Amino acid sequence: GGERIFQTGYFGFDGFGAIEPYLPDELRYTARRAAPFMMLGLLLLLFTVPGASRLIMTGCFAITSLFGISPFEIVEGLNAFRFWKQ
Repeated sequence: GGERIFQTGYFGFDGFGAIEPYLPDELRYTARRAAPFMMLGLLLLLFTVPGASRLIMTGCFAITSLFGISPFEIVEGLNAFRFWKQ
């Protein structure tokens, strides 16, 4: 039912739960209903549109730089996460 839509951790993008409580109810409801299609859309975009992944990563690096996180630190974090490849 409608109550389940507002439960935390239902499905969708990772990290959405961090901003979800601050969104208006109508937007939260719409985002929850669209979540599985948004993930599918993102995957289709990444695999069918040339340069889409580069554009997304460029945007991510731009946002993290606003918080003082350098691309070097991101790469170092990725390398630490993938410890088995070192």
